[in-house]
Amino acid sequence: MGEEKAEITVSLPVEVINLPKDLIIANDIPTAINVRIFGPRSLIRDVAIQRLPKIIDLKNTSPGKITIHIDPETLPIPTGVKITRFQPSEFNIILEPMMRKELMVKPEIIGTPAKGYKIEKIETIPDRVIASGLPRELNKLREIKTLPINIDGATEIIKVRSGLNMKDITNTETNISEVTVTVYIKPIEGIKKIQRVPVKLYPPIGKISFWPKEVSITLKGPLTELNNITANDITVMIETQDLTKGIHVIEPKCIVPEGISLLNIIPQKIKVYKAKK
Repeated sequence: MGEEKAEITVSLPVEVINLPKDLIIANDIPTAINVRIFGPRSLIRDVAIQRLPKIIDLKNTSPGKITIHIDPETLPIPTGVKITRFQPSEFNIILEPMMRKELMVKPEIIGTPAKGYKIEKIETIPDRVIASGLPRELNKLREIKTLPINIDGATEIIKVRSGLNMKDITNTETNISEVTVTVYIKPIEGIKKIQRVPVKLYPPIGKISFWPKEVSITLKGPLTELNNITANDITVMIETQDLTKGIHVIEPKCIVPEGISLLNIIPQKIKVYKAKK
């Protein structure tokens, strides 16, 4: 008694409970009831701090439109505090049957790999989700995108946990909120021809002559590595340790850098002559 009075507007959250599992709210409903209250300052302060919700119980409801009338006596306002006005005084809830649909998950990739690299494949786990929502919404959908995944400048595998992009999808929920996306990045492969690669003898002993002295090599491998390979990085040799006297036609042995494969050598055979001592 005798406590100073105050009057303020508080916002009481609207909380819907017991919505049947096979139904969905198909319209926008108020998120809060704005209530103007008058009373002792201490009680007013408690109401403002607690923000107790206005409960809307939808137990045993069926599809259709329900009009919710707000009775001020049911608002969570303590005794001793007077409600001078509130809004809205009523609103509608439209309930529709819920639809469930399987949707493909599509990774949203932005950016490009580093120069000389490419995307080999993209793996999404899981690659499908179950969406629940309004038929008129889900019937438009064939897939659902992830949030953007940036691969700009990538040179190796990128593996991330990504959320689903629900920005433009209203009144819809999915059975999971995140997926694992793996983007496999690999070097772009190419072919390079290197001419005038010298042929060597191994070991370089005895009186041996051969022709031609140089060959052309065709290599296959990652462009990032091929671009730096020269004739000095390749060994073409004729093994002479078991060579007998006379004329021979021999396929030379070619050693190329690791990760690079030999496609062709021209000519494929070298004419070798080992003289008598």
